Amino acid sequence: MTAELLSNPVLSFWPRMSVDRFAELYSTTGFAVFKQGDVWWKQGTVFHRPLLSHRKYDLHKTKAQLNKFGVFQFGVQDDQSHNCYLNFIVFDNRYNVTGLPSSVVRGLKTAMKCGVVVRPISDEEEFASKGYPVYMSAFQRNQYAANTRWGTQRRNPQGFSKWSHSIFQFPETIILGAFAGDELLSFEISWLVEDTLMLSTIVHSDQGLELRAPDILLHTWRATARDVPGLNVIWDSALGSTGVDEFKLRRGGRAIALRAHVNISRPMLWAVKHFWPGVHQKIAGRSPGETTQYGRKLENG
Repeated sequence: MTAELLSNPVLSFWPRMSVDRFAELYSTTGFAVFKQGDVWWKQGTVFHRPLLSHRKYDLHKTKAQLNKFGVFQFGVQDDQSHNCYLNFIVFDNRYNVTGLPSSVVRGLKTAMKCGVVVRPISDEEEFASKGYPVYMSAFQRNQYAANTRWGTQRRNPQGFSKWSHSIFQFPETIILGAFAGDELLSFEISWLVEDTLMLSTIVHSDQGLELRAPDILLHTWRATARDVPGLNVIWDSALGSTGVDEFKLRRGGRAIALRAHVNISRPMLWAVKHFWPGVHQKIAGRSPGETTQYGRKLENG
């Protein structure tokens, strides 16, 4: 069975997209983005971060390009000053299943014994019809995206179909699904943006969790991506959900603390720290060497 885990990847072609194209997709699927100079930003109410938040930007050039109201936070180059950190999880484009903890390998073998297989989903109707029950299973279990506009839309069958249609307008979209027979258990969506595989929406049904579908889905992404020319990093997510973060870190994920800059003055940062400590913690981030709740140290980005 270990030989099967080391077998050929499920994807033979990885369509690559530019950052401009990725911004177009992001906007089409219902999120607000805008461009300042040569950097695309995800638009919040007043707080904005780059669409590719793991990258290092030139501090002075980026600040000079900002002409929109708001708080901007972005990673900076190694030799430039910083006043905060961005924290996120990435996977290296190097992977060997034999290097995983034995408990993780057992989970993979359990999924295979249960007949769970991973394959691309390239048909819009199949994704819309089979993905919706998986999405609702996740929502009923943990209130997934309960308080978001886009989450409300996708909990409606017509809204989920509309979202499905929007992402399938972009042939660069890659969706992997974990199946038991014809039943979809889990799915994850990604895009290869220049040198980065951007993992996005990942959703598991209750049965998918029982059959260890998350293990084999992540394994398949990593085993497939390691052979893609020009792919340097797999971006997973920002740090934020303790249990989910630990799942990824135990399977080869790296917790990163990237030196960053936020355009807030020192007096204002002081005021935020003393009057809104939760907001300050989000802005300041965790520094290299600090540990997560499960004792994982953050690495210098």
